[in-house]
Amino acid sequence: MKKLICQCPFCDEIMEVEPERAGESILCPRPECHRPFRLDVPTAKILLEEDVAGEGSPHSERTLTRVHPAMFRKHPIRFLFYWCLIGTGMVGGGWWWTTSPDALGAYVGIGLASLGLALLGFWWLEVISATLTVTTKRTIHRTGILSRQTSEVRHNDVRNLQLDQSALERLFGVGDIAISSAGQANLEIVADAIPHPERIIETIRERQE
Repeated sequence: MKKLICQCPFCDEIMEVEPERAGESILCPRPECHRPFRLDVPTAKILLEEDVAGEGSPHSERTLTRVHPAMFRKHPIRFLFYWCLIGTGMVGGGWWWTTSPDALGAYVGIGLASLGLALLGFWWLEVISATLTVTTKRTIHRTGILSRQTSEVRHNDVRNLQLDQSALERLFGVGDIAISSAGQANLEIVADAIPHPERIIETIRERQE
């Protein structure tokens, strides 16, 4: 039976739909999006038709989901601290510049704001360079800004699949995922601060034969 592989126009989530649903309103399955769209080209981009029985097809491996680590939900205090540095430095420096003949306080404020921006920017680069990708056949974890490290585990080889969440992380919907294969004693993939980790784990389990 053939299915249509389409992409949400709002969050780029990949999903499978029955061909007879073409022209209907589709609800995005991603919890943080969950927005309806009409399955018409080009509103919802149809990528390909997949014969689910044809495993030898060149399109047999598809990306099901791709996520980056969460910033605020994993480290809310750190996130707010950096923004406090930026806000305090800008407001304090501007106030000092306009009310005092001594520019030292203004320079200190600019320094604090610059420090906050630098710390937040470097953290954002770390987050955007780390990617956890789940395809129809394997899970791939890539990290690194300048040098890149890649680990992957085929779904059928998964021996151990762990989820680590504190009470606060459960409240914010974030957690750490660790995966090892049958041929390895150590964990091959350790992905921190993954949003909605239960959905990632469920996707991997569903693809295991």
